[in-house]
Amino acid sequence: MYYFLNQYIFERNSGVEHAEIKRVQLFDAKGVPAKIVTRDFDRSQHRTIKQFGLTDDDLVNMFDYFQNAEHIDESDYKTLHIQDLHLPVDYQIEPGANVSHVRSGDHLVEDVWFTPGTIGQLYYVNFFDASGNLSQTDLYDWRGFKSAEQLYGQDGQLMAENLYTPTGKRVMERYYVKDTQGNPLNTLIRLITDQDVEHYFTNVEDLFTFFLDKLNQQTEETNTFIADRPGVANQPLLAMTTKARKYIFFPIAHATEPEDQLNAPLDGYYQVPLSMQGLAKLDGLITMTNRQRGDLEMRLKQPQMPIMAISGGVIPAEQAAKAPIMMAKRTSHKLLFVGRLGSEKRVDQLIRAFNLVHNGMPDATLELRGYGPSETIDELNALIKELNLTDAVSIPGYTADLNDIYDSAQVFVIASRIDAQPLAMIEALSHGLPIVSYDFNYGPNEIIEDGENGFLIENGNMFSMANSIIELFKDPNKLQKFSEQAYSSSSRFSEDTVWQQWQQIVQ
Repeated sequence: MYYFLNQYIFERNSGVEHAEIKRVQLFDAKGVPAKIVTRDFDRSQHRTIKQFGLTDDDLVNMFDYFQNAEHIDESDYKTLHIQDLHLPVDYQIEPGANVSHVRSGDHLVEDVWFTPGTIGQLYYVNFFDASGNLSQTDLYDWRGFKSAEQLYGQDGQLMAENLYTPTGKRVMERYYVKDTQGNPLNTLIRLITDQDVEHYFTNVEDLFTFFLDKLNQQTEETNTFIADRPGVANQPLLAMTTKARKYIFFPIAHATEPEDQLNAPLDGYYQVPLSMQGLAKLDGLITMTNRQRGDLEMRLKQPQMPIMAISGGVIPAEQAAKAPIMMAKRTSHKLLFVGRLGSEKRVDQLIRAFNLVHNGMPDATLELRGYGPSETIDELNALIKELNLTDAVSIPGYTADLNDIYDSAQVFVIASRIDAQPLAMIEALSHGLPIVSYDFNYGPNEIIEDGENGFLIENGNMFSMANSIIELFKDPNKLQKFSEQAYSSSSRFSEDTVWQQWQQIVQ
């Protein structure tokens, strides 16, 4: 079994999650058993994964595992409503769309919250004491059972949390104190296994390591564990005590300075794994690009440590088989960016470069697809307004299915400061989009064939970026030719090609 270690899968995900989703689907297609492993407690995860084409067999969650809730047949799902709480008959219910208030006379007893996007399905229930203070919260799993209860002190501080199986057996207790900022800090975890054996942990990281060892002991075969999200998975992977093949995957650059990955200090997440002691516990390192692999080889100078380049981007066979869409059938002069709207993506430079394009081509538009911190979104909207681009630049938000959005655009643009391999660039190629990108570490120079399927721009040169976009927009024949080359070059990231790269590990 291949286990890909992560923290969560949410409705809005970063490239780490999208790479894992594509990878587990690739392994499934090739008949090799694999699962995404998530650490965090998430009552809606089994609902969320379906929008990404995953099934319960593609994923194992740590809390599901300990709560004996890994596999619940959909026919056994229960849709719980406020009636299922069996409230006393003398309670008064004030119904609402998102929350119903429950009173006993003048006293607020409970607030019953409903799952977003449903009609009255239980999500959680807040209980209040005689003084109106929050005393307890009951949390309900999407599949229809009480999953946890949280207990609060008189100051409203979370003190303890109990987790239950679908049959109501308590299997875990978590205890909290205040940290220096007054936030709850988990300092003790009591786990009760099926055999009523108790285990104690001081933090969730140690529990995660224990969980990984438990997974590893489920079979007698030699399993493979790949740590994807570095801040959550690297240390627990290294701390495993059972025998397995262990790899560190690099979804980000390994050093702190974008332009100096050979000599700059290592990112904090990689300092221990890339030390002599850390490397001794690993079977290999996996990068997404050849350039990062080369930089790591030169930096580590450990020829006995296998370092493999395996693309994180994979083009599904279904997409590769689709007929090309001609440029003349797309939205004229439409630019597209897909990615996290964070400072490292330098979306503000994209907007400023687009402003230069728009000055000469008033019908040009720019669509920014993704999510990010609210303050960053506010800053981008303020810049758009300042440049009088409100009718030309849009930020519609995150969506899981981008196929129609890619197919409507004519050029993909990106101006990141650093990355490990922009997956959206590979997706854009598969939809026939020429790419205009800064030449940053890592990825663009292994995706873009300069002057063939896009333009590779000197890092930070907004004027060159704008001129390259204008060049394509003003020459429909060149734009169409670049699009055809984009479709053709995307075969380098086909399922079969990427699967061949995985043979370095799978075999």
